[in-house]
Amino acid sequence: SRGLGDVYKRQHLDLSACKIWLETTDSTSNLTYAVNATEIISIKSVAITDIATPVSNTALDAEASCVTEGVSSTTPQITWTPSDSTAGYNTSYTASITLTAATGYEFTDSTTATVLGNNATSITKNTDGTLTVTYDFPATAKDKLISITAPQAITVANGTAYDAMN
Repeated sequence: SRGLGDVYKRQHLDLSACKIWLETTDSTSNLTYAVNATEIISIKSVAITDIATPVSNTALDAEASCVTEGVSSTTPQITWTPSDSTAGYNTSYTASITLTAATGYEFTDSTTATVLGNNATSITKNTDGTLTVTYDFPATAKDKLISITAPQAITVANGTAYDAMN
């Protein structure tokens, strides 16, 4: 008599052609269907470039560059804090860039990031799977005195109160 173990020892199953299918439901039509499962590639680090450093009285940059493999947009938008469109004087600005992973890729809790070659100030993996990277730029230059215009001369009687001089 043969045991079940003997049957398994003699059988050589080739599982290389097997595929894994996932069941998914479309949120629009409520149809449930099977899709072929694929391997998800982790994005270990991202590099954000092409952000102009804020300069007083100059428009703040609207988009950055990110050519890291697996990131869906190569020109992500920048959100600035404070939310000026033109850089003020003696003001520190923080750039915030939110990245989305392309299909088949994902950010991890340990994904690292650089901005203009420097370590990012903060990296947050959001609940929707996106990654928000921030970078604090140094304060812009202080405002400079460009010219002084002399006030027009006035003549008042001696002893006139200051607030009455107009």
